[in-house]
Amino acid sequence: MRGRAVGHSESGHNHILGSHGVTVMERTHNGMRVLHAILLEPVPLKQSAGAPHQEQTVEPGEYFITNNVEYNPFLEQARRVAD
Repeated sequence: MRGRAVGHSESGHNHILGSHGVTVMERTHNGMRVLHAILLEPVPLKQSAGAPHQEQTVEPGEYFITNNVEYNPFLEQARRVAD
């Protein structure tokens, strides 16, 4: 499947944005992945799975696509102050 992976799942089934008429710039900062996509024409969005979701069409425009980030405050631990 040709195109650009814009969404990753834990099961390995990616969401792929067609590449024709698409410009993508990728930036990362502290684990945060940001894709800046400029679509000049309607582009298909597909899932790379054995039984994929129905294909969607993404209309022309400018999009900022981020990865899902999870914050768990219970993993943050209090630290003892030391002089």
